[in-house]
Amino acid sequence: MAHTLTTPSYDQLDDLLATAVGRFGRPAQTIDWNDPESAPARILTVARMRDRLSSGDYHIDASLVAAAIIDRVCDVGLISRFE
Repeated sequence: MAHTLTTPSYDQLDDLLATAVGRFGRPAQTIDWNDPESAPARILTVARMRDRLSSGDYHIDASLVAAAIIDRVCDVGLISRFE
């Protein structure tokens, strides 16, 4: 809750983003747009995904999703890997 009550300045945000690490240890990426949800690339991506989902062209393997979630949670140290 404390994080939602404090608003850093733009300079502080730039510093935080410069040191942030994105997924899988890669540098964090930013979107150069005031509202990322309305960015043209985002709108096109969402439209393509909706088309693929509605046409049945997008298949989700539940076991792969579960394995990826477990790997991610283990990587951040929330649980230990079970043998």
